[in-house]
Amino acid sequence: MFSPVTLTVAGIRDEVLTALHTVTDPEVDRPITELGYVRSILVDDEGVAVHLRLPRADRSPNFAYLVVSDALDAVRDAEIGEVRMLLDDHHQVHVHDHLDRAFAVKAHTAAMQRCVTELVRRDGVPESELCHLTLRDLPPGPGKVALLRRRMSIGLSTCPNSRVMVAEDGRPLTAGHANPIP
Repeated sequence: MFSPVTLTVAGIRDEVLTALHTVTDPEVDRPITELGYVRSILVDDEGVAVHLRLPRADRSPNFAYLVVSDALDAVRDAEIGEVRMLLDDHHQVHVHDHLDRAFAVKAHTAAMQRCVTELVRRDGVPESELCHLTLRDLPPGPGKVALLRRRMSIGLSTCPNSRVMVAEDGRPLTAGHANPIP
């Protein structure tokens, strides 16, 4: 027989898994829960600790930052207390609820690249025009929401007329520095 505490912990784990199921690997467009990226979910008095493990330890930093940031956002939205993301066997070992500036900037860069890459692939926007895109030009959806959230986290404008392709200090990138596609 399960005690009420066990049921509560199981319920929190289910809630975290449900939240993580909304996070996809941008390269294969499948939920990270289906790809085995979620190693464990530990519930304690302060919140949850989620251990993620990417399929390869050598994944690019932008990929790692993007997946971890998306996972952190999804679990944080579940409002279950402090969220600790731990990226096992990777260069970024601990990612806490309060992201430091360097991590937040890299997460913004990854989200920016993902949004622009999607627009280029979907609408065929030429590379020479990328530096002119505004937030208004991005289609609505989770990618744009994530980009706006990351812009806010580093103090960048979220005005619809703001340029999409900007440096961490908000300066617009020029055409020669705006290629988001690897």
